[in-house]
Amino acid sequence: MTEDELRDLQERALQIRELVRQPGWAILTDYVVAQIDAKNRRILAGRLHPDDYRVEAGWVQGATFVLGASDQLDRQVEQARRRLAEEA
Repeated sequence: MTEDELRDLQERALQIRELVRQPGWAILTDYVVAQIDAKNRRILAGRLHPDDYRVEAGWVQGATFVLGASDQLDRQVEQARRRLAEEA
């Protein structure tokens, strides 16, 4: 990763961090977590058709990824910083 790419990644991480600090993010998170819980209950009940299982599990995985995007980007930035420092 170049220094320019690191700066771009840092900027994206900052923008997403600012997004998750907005009051509406907490409302969205509460809603999505409730949906995740409901979908997990359906999945764990074991009565879904295999295609429906894949759809529900994929939805849960995607929603979980989005809710954790800020933390994931922060880790990516830190890893990129370390790699650049090691290369210097």
